[in-house]
This record gives sequence, C-alpha cells and structure tokens, in this order.
Amino acid sequence: DCIYPTEHHGLFTRVLQQGGAIISEHAPGEETRPYHHARRNRLIAAMSHTLYVAEADIKSGTLSTAAFARDMGRPVLVPEPAHVEVSAGLQFLLDEGRARVF
Repeated sequence: DCIYPTEHHGLFTRVLQQGGAIISEHAPGEETRPYHHARRNRLIAAMSHTLYVAEADIKSGTLSTAAFARDMGRPVLVPEPAHVEVSAGLQFLLDEGRARVF
C-alpha cells in the first residue's frame, strides 16, 4: 500500500487491474527504506526461473539480485555484448563467470 517509487503508482494499478499481484514482506503502512532493497532482490531471485540482467551499473542492486540467483542455482543471463553497449555491471558478471550470454 506504500508504493515506491511513487511515480510507479500507475504501473501498480495496471498490474492489479490485469490480474497481477504486488507482493511485499512488509506490513501494511510500512514505508520502503533503502536497506529494504536487498531483501526485495532476494525475493526477485527466488521467484525467477532464470534471471536476465539487461544492464547494471557496477554499484547496482542488480548485482546483488544476480548473486542471490546464482546462490539459489538460478541461471543468470546477459545480452550478447555485440548487440548492446556493455555496462560495467554486465562486464563484471561476464568477467567473473557469474553470468552467461543469452
């Protein structure tokens, strides 16, 4: 019930109107805090069969999501470097062997 970021209110509404769901580990009325993002990323990884990372900065929370996914045995995929400008985070995932090209 506390939408974060607030500019995503329309997206949340559309998801619910189309039969989707919004889930949270937080109690109703509890506002989002920056330190909640790692917990959210763990949920994203857990609910994914495969995690596709389209882009990521080297300090991005996306890298923690990728780490959670790998720890759970989920494949982590990134776009073909020839087709995109590879961001620092994608390059890190590739260099460290933490993702493979899709």
